[in-house]
Amino acid sequence: MKRICSLSALLLAAVVMVGCEKAPPPQAEVVTDTTAEVSGTVTVNGSPVSSGQIVLFSLSNGNSHTANLQSEGKFELEEKIPAVEYTVFFLGSDGGGHPSVPEQYQSETSSSYTTTVTAGPNDLEIAL
Repeated sequence: MKRICSLSALLLAAVVMVGCEKAPPPQAEVVTDTTAEVSGTVTVNGSPVSSGQIVLFSLSNGNSHTANLQSEGKFELEEKIPAVEYTVFFLGSDGGGHPSVPEQYQSETSSSYTTTVTAGPNDLEIAL
């Protein structure tokens, strides 16, 4: 009987020891930011386009992102956007056609200008 008790105690101790084994440390979660910050400059025939709006239209999700054109043709999107390919087109200050930009670049369906933005900062030089 004493031998059975000793064996039971030994078996219990082994189970407790296995249950106390350290768990492996948690692995760090890898977070990849797939958004882009976009700014840049727009020129037509070497002259800056300093009024109106630039629009980046995504064919992959149908979203568009707009920024006002400033002096010297500079623009900066206020929000981060998905890092994908965009069709670029332009609107006048009133939301209609832009007098300084060739007509083919004034809608998402006629513009042939595309750009792919990558995760992180993007400084685009758009020369039409």
